[in-house]
Amino acid sequence: GGFGGVYEGVLPDGRKVAVKQLESTGQGKKEFYAEVSILGTIHHWNLVKLLGFCSEGLNKLLVYEHMENSSLDKWIYQDCVE
Repeated sequence: GGFGGVYEGVLPDGRKVAVKQLESTGQGKKEFYAEVSILGTIHHWNLVKLLGFCSEGLNKLLVYEHMENSSLDKWIYQDCVE
């Protein structure tokens, strides 16, 4: 997947979501849709679920379920901080 910033959002039904704004890369529309299709079929308890996406021009957003209690980088690097 691509790199980009992640922001907290709220759906109209009140659910919190994580919205990932992908950085503009050379990835074409066909490749993006193929990636979204694959992400949408993966269901594993260690991975957040992809709820939706948006692709308009160069703007590409992925909408994931929101996970409470901290961020992934704090779990990954917890032993590095002293």
